[in-house]
Amino acid sequence: MKQLLLLKHVLIQRLRRKGVFVATDGRSLSKLTLEEIQQEYERAEGKRDELVKSNA
Repeated sequence: MKQLLLLKHVLIQRLRRKGVFVATDGRSLSKLTLEEIQQEYERAEGKRDELVKSNA
Protein backbone atom coordinates (compact mmCIF):
# COMPACT_ATOMS: atom_id res chain seq x y z
CA MET A 1 0.00 0.00 0.00
CA LYS A 2 2.80 2.42 0.85
CA GLN A 3 4.45 1.73 -2.51
CA LEU A 4 1.24 2.66 -4.34
CA LEU A 5 0.99 5.93 -2.42
CA LEU A 6 4.62 6.70 -3.21
CA LEU A 7 4.04 5.97 -6.91
CA LYS A 8 0.97 8.23 -6.88
CA HIS A 9 2.98 11.01 -5.24
CA VAL A 10 5.86 10.68 -7.72
CA LEU A 11 3.54 10.77 -10.73
CA ILE A 12 1.72 13.84 -9.37
CA GLN A 13 5.06 15.61 -8.84
CA ARG A 14 6.18 14.81 -12.39
CA LEU A 15 2.89 16.10 -13.79
CA ARG A 16 3.25 19.32 -11.80
CA ARG A 17 6.78 19.83 -13.11
CA LYS A 18 5.31 19.55 -16.62
CA GLY A 19 2.78 22.25 -15.77
CA VAL A 20 -0.22 19.95 -15.25
CA PHE A 21 -2.07 20.94 -12.07
CA VAL A 22 -5.56 19.58 -12.70
CA ALA A 23 -6.93 16.59 -14.60
CA THR A 24 -8.52 17.04 -18.00
CA ASP A 25 -11.94 16.87 -16.31
CA GLY A 26 -11.00 19.70 -13.92
CA ARG A 27 -10.47 17.62 -10.79
CA SER A 28 -7.46 18.09 -8.55
CA LEU A 29 -4.67 15.57 -9.17
CA SER A 30 -4.69 14.53 -5.51
CA LYS A 31 -8.34 13.44 -5.81
CA LEU A 32 -7.66 11.02 -8.67
CA THR A 33 -7.07 7.30 -8.36
CA LEU A 34 -3.69 5.86 -9.27
CA GLU A 35 -5.07 4.61 -12.59
CA GLU A 36 -6.44 8.05 -13.46
CA ILE A 37 -3.12 9.69 -12.59
CA GLN A 38 -1.30 7.20 -14.83
CA GLN A 39 -3.67 8.10 -17.68
CA GLU A 40 -3.01 11.82 -17.16
CA TYR A 41 0.73 11.15 -17.12
CA GLU A 42 0.53 9.17 -20.36
CA ARG A 43 -1.57 11.94 -21.90
CA ALA A 44 1.03 14.54 -20.89
CA GLU A 45 3.84 12.39 -22.28
CA GLY A 46 1.94 12.00 -25.54
CA LYS A 47 1.55 15.76 -25.89
CA ARG A 48 5.26 16.23 -25.28
CA ASP A 49 6.11 13.64 -27.95
CA GLU A 50 3.83 15.40 -30.42
CA LEU A 51 5.62 18.70 -29.77
CA VAL A 52 9.03 17.11 -30.32
CA LYS A 53 7.90 15.51 -33.58
CA SER A 54 6.46 18.79 -34.86
CA ASN A 55 9.76 20.60 -34.20
CA ALA A 56 11.82 17.97 -36.06
